[in-house]
Amino acid sequence: MSLDETLQICLLALENRYPGCVIEPNKAVLPELALPGEAITPSQMLAFLQANALHLLQVPARLIIDDQKSEISLPEISEERPAFWLYCGGRSPHQHTKGWQITCGR
Repeated sequence: MSLDETLQICLLALENRYPGCVIEPNKAVLPELALPGEAITPSQMLAFLQANALHLLQVPARLIIDDQKSEISLPEISEERPAFWLYCGGRSPHQHTKGWQITCGR
C-alpha cells in the first residue's frame, strides 16, 4: 500500500485499512512529539496531533506498507528518515532498533 496525501488522511486510511497497527513517532524527525509511553493507535495519534500539533495534520505525507518498510514519512520535514514507524501483530515497537522489519497487514 502506498498513499501520498496529508498526514491526517494517511492516519485515517491506516486506521481503516489496518486497525491493529500502532504508530511510534521518530523523535529524531519530530522531537516535539514527546508522547508518554510507546506506540499508540492511529486514532490516538490523530487526537494527540489535534490537541498538540494541529499544523502537522495538513503536512504532505507518504504512507508506505510493503515488504521492505512500514512507515509514514513527511517529505517536507525529512526526505531521509520516516516520521512514524508502523507496527502490527503484537510486536514490540522498539524492534526497529534491532534491525527488525514489521509489515502491517501481511
